[in-house]
Amino acid sequence: MTEQASKPDVPVMTGAELMATREFLGMSRSFVAKYLVLNERRLQRMENGEEEIPDALVAMLDRALDDARILAHDLISANRRDVRLRGPDSVVFIQTYRNTDDYPGKYCPGWHRMVCARVMESVPGLALTYGPTASCHPSERRSSAS
Repeated sequence: MTEQASKPDVPVMTGAELMATREFLGMSRSFVAKYLVLNERRLQRMENGEEEIPDALVAMLDRALDDARILAHDLISANRRDVRLRGPDSVVFIQTYRNTDDYPGKYCPGWHRMVCARVMESVPGLALTYGPTASCHPSERRSSAS
C-alpha cells in the first residue's frame, strides 16, 4: 500500500483574495465588519493572512458577487433597450446612491456604485447620477426584519 502525500491545507479564500473581493465589491472594511458582526481589526488580520477566514464571510461575499451579477445583467438589458429607443445622440441616465441613509439595499452604496460602473462599461451612452429612483434588485433589498 502506498502512502498518499497529504495536500497542504489550502484556505477557501486567501487574505489577498478577501481584500481584493471586498474592494471589488465596493465594500469598506468597516461595512463588512458591521454586516457580519466582526471586529474590524479581526477582519484586517484575516486580510493580512494572520487569521483564518470564516465560511460565513466567504458565503456573504459570494452572495454579494452573485447579486451584483444579477443586478448588472438586469440593468444592462434594460438600459441597452433605452439607449436603442432614444437614439445615438441622447444620454440615458442611471441613478445610484450617494450615502447609506438613501440606500434600501442590504449591502452598501459603494456596492451599488460598483454595479453601475459595470453597467456603464457595458452600455455606451449611459451617464451616472445620484437620485431617489435608483434600481435595487429584489435579491439585494434589505429584509423587513433588518
